[in-house]
Amino acid sequence: MATLPALARNDKIPGSRYVSGRGAALGDAFITLADDAPSSLFYNPAGLARLKKPRLEVINVAAEGTQSFFSTFKLTKVTKVVSLTGYKSTILANPAKEIGVSGQLLPTFSFRSFGIGVLYNNSIWAKYRKDDGVIEYRTLYQIIPTIGFGLRLAQGIIRLGYSLQWVNQASGTVQVSDDATGLSYKNALAEGTALSHTAGFALTFPLRYIPQLAIVARNLGNARFSSTTLLKQAKNPTGAPADEPMSFDVGVGASPKLGSMAHVNWAVQGRDLLGASGYSIIQRVVVGAELSFRDFLFFRGGWGSAYFHGGVGLRRSKSQFNLTFYNEEIGTPSDSSKDTRIQFHYQSAIF
Repeated sequence: MATLPALARNDKIPGSRYVSGRGAALGDAFITLADDAPSSLFYNPAGLARLKKPRLEVINVAAEGTQSFFSTFKLTKVTKVVSLTGYKSTILANPAKEIGVSGQLLPTFSFRSFGIGVLYNNSIWAKYRKDDGVIEYRTLYQIIPTIGFGLRLAQGIIRLGYSLQWVNQASGTVQVSDDATGLSYKNALAEGTALSHTAGFALTFPLRYIPQLAIVARNLGNARFSSTTLLKQAKNPTGAPADEPMSFDVGVGASPKLGSMAHVNWAVQGRDLLGASGYSIIQRVVVGAELSFRDFLFFRGGWGSAYFHGGVGLRRSKSQFNLTFYNEEIGTPSDSSKDTRIQFHYQSAIF
């Protein structure tokens, strides 16, 4: 049985631990566009400086599955998908298919330039390698209390922000024989906690189309895991998760209008500027565009990690719904491999 390190999310290129349906549809080219408390806390804390009125968002829930999960979906087995033992027959019947599901919950409270929330993330994935008789599974459990604040300078032209994430994580990639018994997604995971510091900067130029520049530093000073944990998730833990290195993102964007009813938000972003992940610059550059009609109906597309992404969204003053497909890089710098996911994301605020 072998356990390999797993980074935050499943993507091997560093990014936000929270997966926004909007941000994912744009290929993660999102640090210039984050404008609500949940996405600002995790994508770019400088967005917190935009917040003015108090807002309590109790419902912020997302559910997603891999493309292979939906292609092999059977209603009679839907309750068994979170159990490796219960879903083993489906996994064995579909060799080489990457079958996975994820759930995410992030309630937040925010008021003028301040936000607080707790992210709960549960992601499981399995594949049967028939040639060598191995079931490979990957697990990521996270509970992340987070708090952040923003600062407006020069009448909001310059915005600064900071968020502190207390990462409680159980994660790992494990290989077991296909005739093994007592299988569990929680077995043989690395488990522990780390403090992760994120700082953000945003500059809005007072020009036509509102051009923006944003810079985000993640895991300042590195996120160093210890073996303590807020809530035990792993069975037979193998130690603490691997430390996560500091990384930097930079992005530019603008919002040109298309008549009186529509506008486009576009962004270009370089992720992991220091190259800590080892991936090429082509894999770390992302571009995204969002066509907005009356700030109600949105069509989105992006290119990132050398893959395409897209989605649609509906937004009202206190709620929004996003349907997104996106890809994460789960291979290696020399052997690229994508994990295609479809996400349903709904947010609703009480006030």
